[in-house]
Amino acid sequence: VQDKIEKALNGGGFTRYTWNLPYEEKLEEKVVYSEYEPKWGWVVTAGTYVTDFNKEANLILNLTILLVVFVVLGGIFLSSKYISAIVNPLMTVEKGMKAAGYGEFREVETIKRTDEIGSLINGYNHMINAIENANKKIKTYAYYDQLTGLPNRNMLKEHINERLSSGCTEYHLILVDIKDFKVINSIYGNDYGDKIIVLLSDYLKKFKENKVKFSRCSGDEFAAWVENWDVVTLNDSLMTMHEELNNILFANGHLNRHDFYISSCNYDC
Repeated sequence: VQDKIEKALNGGGFTRYTWNLPYEEKLEEKVVYSEYEPKWGWVVTAGTYVTDFNKEANLILNLTILLVVFVVLGGIFLSSKYISAIVNPLMTVEKGMKAAGYGEFREVETIKRTDEIGSLINGYNHMINAIENANKKIKTYAYYDQLTGLPNRNMLKEHINERLSSGCTEYHLILVDIKDFKVINSIYGNDYGDKIIVLLSDYLKKFKENKVKFSRCSGDEFAAWVENWDVVTLNDSLMTMHEELNNILFANGHLNRHDFYISSCNYDC
């Protein structure tokens, strides 16, 4: 008590001593702060047991640690989300570019973003679309006749090689051309000759229903690779074709009769 009074009169201070816990025989260290109140002439003290103080301090410390851990984990989670939002689209574009290097042109999944990453994805997809369109045009020029829309000689050759490599059975190669077509072009002009070619090709396209795919091999030459047709059916079809070709030309205003060379050869293995 004297120590408390002395420290209070000297401006205030802490006193440490041992004292019984309330309602217990156990002794614990106690800390008391003392200060003098001049208006009342009193020495006012306030104290607590060290164990009680440690409990409060430990609670605050634990809450602080928990808060720090939460902030750190939240920061890691948000950072991973942010990094993934940048890295994942870039990896997707990289995979798409590797696939494009092997000739597989496909778009990547679009994302609703207006930043540089979104612009990159949109730009990549536009590029892939442009390449696909260019490839389609190149394939069209390489494998299709521009006047008639029929497959050309290149596609016919690839088709024949593919069918021959798949196994040997009975096949027929049909050849159709117009007799003296160069003379027709010289007399009536190329436009007249092109109209005959178009009418002829439109007629030959109808054979596709019977799994016969004609190709335009050159100016007035057409060819088809036929499978699973017996010789009698094939010959009857060729005779019918010869008659119908002139009928079609006559029905479309071409009064002059034209002659056609129609032949076939058999491949049997």
